[in-house]
Amino acid sequence: MNPNDPMDGGSGEGQQNPYASQQSPYPRPDMGGPGSPFTAGSYDFSLLGEAWGYVQKNLGPFIVATLLFAVPSVIVNFITQAMQPAADPSNPGAAFAFMPISFGLGLAGTFVAGGASVSIARMFVKCRSGLPVEMGDVGYGYGKFVVAGLVAILIQIATSLGVIACCIGAFVVGGLLMGSYAVLATDESAGVGDALMRSVDAFKPTMWKAAGFWFVCALVAVLGVIACGVGILVTAPVAFGAMTLAYLNLTQPAPMAQYPPSS
Repeated sequence: MNPNDPMDGGSGEGQQNPYASQQSPYPRPDMGGPGSPFTAGSYDFSLLGEAWGYVQKNLGPFIVATLLFAVPSVIVNFITQAMQPAADPSNPGAAFAFMPISFGLGLAGTFVAGGASVSIARMFVKCRSGLPVEMGDVGYGYGKFVVAGLVAILIQIATSLGVIACCIGAFVVGGLLMGSYAVLATDESAGVGDALMRSVDAFKPTMWKAAGFWFVCALVAVLGVIACGVGILVTAPVAFGAMTLAYLNLTQPAPMAQYPPSS
């Protein structure tokens, strides 16, 4: 026994190590483990394959839900193009004055699409739970229309601010918030703040990994547009599903035994 050794708790009579009972004033963050609500790092790109498998088995409902997600944006884009003033060199302020209108129309489309986002998340939750997906699940998110729409708007604004500040900031914000719709799909009582903050709490321990994961999923969704315009009807739900499944892995870790990481 060495009384000067801080690693020795001391066992001799009349001798006590003053360092043995001291605790670090900087506790380690919760990185998962027994008793932890999170299992940091328990998601990877194999979830894209899992999501693709679910979409293949339930192609009809996923395509309909994705159409409901995309149609508002298409309509808003059409209205914006119709309302946008023609280029006029003598009145350069006209285009600038139209920007708030264009931004507002974009937010309106995002708000309407929020319900479809929750419906898609709900279908992946059912798939992961082994429950059958039905066409009626497409309307699930519209039962939370206002909450889902507000969450969609806040995510859009936060991501846009991340782009303005720094492109990497958009990836970080997107990664932290990518589980928001999954919260609404798994908790009937969840509100706007619950959806956003629970997602942040789940992905914060692996913030940079989440940013990269979100970026790759976004690329997968965009590939559907590049390869074939209608391809997004498949790639978008796959990308969205991978994000939902990542959140489920962090908050409901049991399925990880069924779908182990690829590496």
